[in-house]
Amino acid sequence: MRTVGFVETIPSQPGTTTFEEVVGPVCGYYLACYTVEAQEGFYAYAKLCVRKPRDVWAAKALRKLAAGPCASPEAAITAVVDHVTRKLSRRREEELGLQFSWSHTVPGA
Repeated sequence: MRTVGFVETIPSQPGTTTFEEVVGPVCGYYLACYTVEAQEGFYAYAKLCVRKPRDVWAAKALRKLAAGPCASPEAAITAVVDHVTRKLSRRREEELGLQFSWSHTVPGA
C-alpha cells in the first residue's frame, strides 16, 4: 500500500461507492474518514480533528492524510486509520524521548 496526496472530492457522487466514519479518539484525536473510488481501487482520507466532528464533510481538520489504493472501502478506512495511528504514535514517542536505536536493543551492545 502506498499513501497518496490530497485530492478534492465532493460527498456522495452519483454512481460511486463511498464510506464515511468518525473514528476516535486515536492518540487523543478524532479522525473524520471517508473513501473515494478510483479505477485502481479505493482511497481513504482522514481529517485529523481535535474535537469529535458531527459531520465528516464539515469537520475542521488540523491535517489531512490518505492511504490507498485498497480493494474495498472498509479496507481503505482501516488502512488510513492504521497510517494515522502509526504517525501519531511515532510523534508521541519522539516527544517523550522514547525512540531508541536498534543498537540499544541488541544484548551486549
